[in-house]
Amino acid sequence: TLMVIAALEKKISWLHMLRNWVVVYIGNLVGSLLLVAVVVGCGVMAIKAGDNTIGNQMVAVAAGKEALGPLEIFCRGIMCNFLVCLAVWMGFAGRTVIDKIVTCMFPVTAFVAMGFEHCVANMFFLPMGTVASMMGYGSVGVLAWSGAAYNILFATLGNIVGGAVFVGILYWLAYRKSK
Repeated sequence: TLMVIAALEKKISWLHMLRNWVVVYIGNLVGSLLLVAVVVGCGVMAIKAGDNTIGNQMVAVAAGKEALGPLEIFCRGIMCNFLVCLAVWMGFAGRTVIDKIVTCMFPVTAFVAMGFEHCVANMFFLPMGTVASMMGYGSVGVLAWSGAAYNILFATLGNIVGGAVFVGILYWLAYRKSK
């Protein structure tokens, strides 16, 4: 959102913004996959979580995400990043650390509670579920790497629209200085 505004204000080039987005995106993907490896290495997949294991829960979460259609993923992606970017803007308004935490907490809680799709979160949950399925948890064969890529693609597109258009461009239009 902030980089879109900087590009609209001609403080950075659109190419610079896109290059930054690609670097950050790849960094998030690498970090998410490393986290999957660390979680698997911890041996926590067999730990009981209620009547189920963590591994089974990971497969169930990933299967639910992979079962969504492209329009549903895209729209959930829009709403997700709309809320996340609003949380960031609201955090800027806080004067103390407590103000910033409290103002960010509600939009982020809303996106999680409503099951919206965030590409970076899904870069962890979908591979984690797929690896858990490969380890024998959940319904074996229910998940595929192609399903993870499909979800992450449409979530990413929705996140871009939600953050760049519905927050960044609208804030820029509302607060731009007349020339």
